[in-house]
Amino acid sequence: MFFRNAFLVDITSEPNGRVLRLDSISSSKIWGGMDVLIFDSWHWWLHTGRKQPWDLIVYGHSRVKDMDRLSAYEKAIQTWAQWIDFHVDPTKTKVFFQGVSPDHASEQEIGSRRTEEQFECFECENLHWTNTATEKSKESSSS
Repeated sequence: MFFRNAFLVDITSEPNGRVLRLDSISSSKIWGGMDVLIFDSWHWWLHTGRKQPWDLIVYGHSRVKDMDRLSAYEKAIQTWAQWIDFHVDPTKTKVFFQGVSPDHASEQEIGSRRTEEQFECFECENLHWTNTATEKSKESSSS
């Protein structure tokens, strides 16, 4: 099953406009019981103007017209992570997440005196994350 929620948290319609709710994930009901969950959302948080899908941002009792996108994203990720921790059984569901990728918008960020030849490219070490509950489950089933 494919379900798209580009912001992880809720966007609701109210009389005063579309509201991005940084502390609410009602759509998460659909995610329960899945074998694999894949989340990739940062790109969508960058949209402004006509492409911005909300008119207000709500977090707790705060209502603002807009805020720093990275701060808003962090609050949404905290809400999402709490849901994952509370509702996902890591022995039954694999969760993949891609968030903010590094970006260098200008030469000043990486050093203006460097040339292309000075950047050394190399293959990264293979990183593997395991959940201890998953590993214990594997050990007990192979015994």
